[in-house]
Amino acid sequence: MSEYSIFKPKSSRGMFLDYPGLRKIGAFSNLSPDEMLFVWYYGCESSPCVNLEPERTRIEESLNNSMLRDGKRMSKEQKDRLLQGEFSAKITLAIEYMQKFKVGPRIRAKMMVEKGFENLEKILDIDAGNSANFLNKDGEIDFTKKKAYVDTLAKATDILPKVIDQLEGGFNVSKDKSDVDEAFNGEKIIENYHENQN
Repeated sequence: MSEYSIFKPKSSRGMFLDYPGLRKIGAFSNLSPDEMLFVWYYGCESSPCVNLEPERTRIEESLNNSMLRDGKRMSKEQKDRLLQGEFSAKITLAIEYMQKFKVGPRIRAKMMVEKGFENLEKILDIDAGNSANFLNKDGEIDFTKKKAYVDTLAKATDILPKVIDQLEGGFNVSKDKSDVDEAFNGEKIIENYHENQN
């Protein structure tokens, strides 16, 4: 299993509150929080249950971590149907959709945004009060360099909020630091990002 996860359950509040964008996806919109959690455990490629065999074990572990967690109960008939792989149409559709999410491209996108943020910081890390930063080859102030810096600063001001949003969202990628039983620790992806920069 990869050291990274996507949509990893982060808190006891439920995945829809941890990842509000999930509720906007039609395939997930009609699921209860417990059903959404089951779909993640059963269908997400970064779930600890996704490769369990036989199939009944995969389903049982997914149920134990979602619909049956914290002492929740369901009827024997309902549980037997689920253990036999007889899912409702909405859960089947949600699993199929969840299986489309791939960790690799999201990790790469997250790293590209992080690198872009670092590069933007380097570009803007110029002391505008030091005239030496704006001299031409003859040692005179080059006002085109100053204007270029001001233009770059203005564009960066427009771009930065979007970059920060992407960093905070992290493409719903998190680095696994604990096993799934300890997943509900409330950490935010941006906190992980800052921690990983040190």
